[in-house]
Parts: sequence; structure tokens; C-alpha cells
Amino acid sequence: MRYFKHILLALIAIILITVCSKKEDKLIDDTRYIIDNYVILILCKVPEQESYRSLMTLLKGNEDSIIGAINTLQEMDQSVDVNNALGVAYLRLRKFKEANENFQMALNLAESSDEKAFILSNMSEVKMYDGDFDTAKKYMELALKQEVSDSIDKLILQSNMIATDSSEDINSPQKGLEIKKLLKEERNICNSNQLISIFNYKSLAYICYLDGNMKKCQFYIDKALELNHKTYQYTNIDAILYKNISLMYTAYDLNKALDYSNKSIEILEKWQKQDHYDLLDLHEIRGNIFLNLKDKEKALDDYQYILKYCPPYHDLAAVSYYNIANVYEYSSDDELAIESYSKAYYIWNRQGWKDSNNEIETALKQIYNNRQDKVDDSFEIWFNKQIERAKGDLENQWKL
Repeated sequence: MRYFKHILLALIAIILITVCSKKEDKLIDDTRYIIDNYVILILCKVPEQESYRSLMTLLKGNEDSIIGAINTLQEMDQSVDVNNALGVAYLRLRKFKEANENFQMALNLAESSDEKAFILSNMSEVKMYDGDFDTAKKYMELALKQEVSDSIDKLILQSNMIATDSSEDINSPQKGLEIKKLLKEERNICNSNQLISIFNYKSLAYICYLDGNMKKCQFYIDKALELNHKTYQYTNIDAILYKNISLMYTAYDLNKALDYSNKSIEILEKWQKQDHYDLLDLHEIRGNIFLNLKDKEKALDDYQYILKYCPPYHDLAAVSYYNIANVYEYSSDDELAIESYSKAYYIWNRQGWKDSNNEIETALKQIYNNRQDKVDDSFEIWFNKQIERAKGDLENQWKL
């Protein structure tokens, strides 16, 4: 009888362990959530129709997948959930103007506090890409003030708030403790670390980078990668994580930075179209690494790749021309440096980027003053001639 009791207890223990394991292994439904570069994007609560849920899943895909979703969404009656989804779709394509327009329409239609919170949180990423970190933070603060019912949604908004606060004078130890608290909270809710923790490990890595602790930074990026591979296996997340660690290593180890930028580019080359913003941005990052490694030819190859595929008068084109000018200036090729600086200036002038153009004007003035073949024109007249020539060259280049 005692022997039978032992067997019975062992069987019960095995059953309990199996049930707990299954509970832990169950992943939360990620239909409404997309981990992106700066925040976790949130879709409005979706109808139960399987067709609509499948449509939302397309927004996690590559450019072709997202364009397909946009075409379908545009045929639907405009509503809070549709406009928010369109905003997310355009943001994933890095079409920031269209994304912002749809988020604004969704916000105007929103009635529930949940909807307002999700839209404001998504809008914060548009501002992050614009470099307007103060407004991004304000949007997230407004999002957190909304009454949100779902515990997962609350946790994502809290995680986005910490990630949006990207200033380098933040209290790193305190922020680190806050993120670790969020990791623990997800374990309590989901019985394991899942989607939100992938994102929060990335944020922890950034905190460690700010503290100059690259060993810990690498540790948390590796944790995020491992968790992604064990759970959702998002293709774009690996690319984002490799990009982030590459950028962080540029201040410490250029060869490691290069290795990780190569990994990220390799992933996106197989997954995205050649002209997708994220791939072009990575070529910019790798070009800068090559330039710092004094490999000017490879740096130029990356910058020229961007000019080949980016849209006319895009900010990435201006950045590339600016970097190309740096390469030529280092090589003492003044004519090509002047040409590239002037093109960057003209594009940025169209966009109203005065700070960047002040730097270019200073660089051109230095070249002008150092020229051996002095020109009769004053600097102002000579400068305006260079910008006018750049305008004509760009119009011919882009046939506009």
C-alpha cells in the first residue's frame, strides 16, 4: 500500500510539472504588438474575425507584406482601429508623414482611453525618428495618463516610456532597476519572460552602454537575442538588436561594430527590399564605421548604395552626401568635397535643417580660404554658385 502511495505521488508530481511547463511555455497573443526600433507599437483591440487578425499579422512582415496590408486597409471604412493600423503600417515603411497623418486621424476618432494611449504611444516613435525626443516623451507621458484596462498593455506602455526617455543624463542605476522590475512583472503575468522582455533587455543594454559597461551591454543584447529565438523568432528583431549593439560598439570597438552591422545587413538583405529605409540606414552606419577604420573605398561604396536606392531629396541622401564630402576632404579632393557638401546643403535647406547646414557652410568656408587657386568672387557669391550648381545636378540626377 505504501509503495502504491509513492507511485501515486510521483505520478501527481509529474502531472503538475508537465502542466506548469505547458503553462510557462504558452506565449501571449502578439497579434496587436510589434517590437520596433524605439517602442513596441500597439494596434487597437481587434475584432474576433480571423481575416482581420491575419491582416494585422501582415504588419509584422517585410515591405511587400505591409504594402499588401495597406491596400486592404485603405479599402475598409476608416475608423480608429483602421487608421491606427495604417499609421503603424506607414511607420514600418518609415513613411513618417503618412504615419503621422493616420495617427492624428485615429486620435481624433478615438473615444476610449485605451485607444488614445495606444495611438499616442505609436506617435512617440514618429517623433523619435524625427529626433524630437522631448515631444516623444510628452506623447508617452500622455499615453500613461490614460486609463488602460489590460495588464499587458500597461506593461508595454511603461516599457515604452523608459525607452523613450533616451537622454544621456538619465539616472542609469534607477532606470536599470525600473526595467528589471518590468521584467519581473512580465514573469508574474505570463509565467515567463516573453515579447516585452525582448524589448526591455534591449533597453537594459542601452543603460549599460551609457554607464560604459560594454560587457553587461553585450550580455543583455545576447539575452534579448536568445529570448527571441526561444519564443517568437521575429526576423526584424535580430536585425534591430544587431544594429543597436553595432552603434553602441562604435565608441569602443570598431571591428565589433563592423561585425554586428554586417550581421544586421545580411538579415535585411534577405528579408527586405533594397530600398527599405532600415537597410539604407544600416549602410549609412556601416559606411561611417568604414570611414573611422580609414577604409575610404568601402565607406564610399555604402554611401553610394544609399544614393542609388533612396528617394529623391530624402534626408538619408543628404547624410550620405555629407559623409561623402568628409571622405573627399580627408583625401584632399576639394572639388568633390565641395560638390558633395553643396548637395547635402541644398537638400537640408529644402527641409529646414539649419544646424547641419551651419556646419557645411563652415566647412566650405574653410575650403574656400585654403584654396591655392584664389577666385575673384567673395565667399558669399562663390558659395551661392556652388549651391545653385548642386541644385541643377540633383534635378538632372533625379529627373525632377
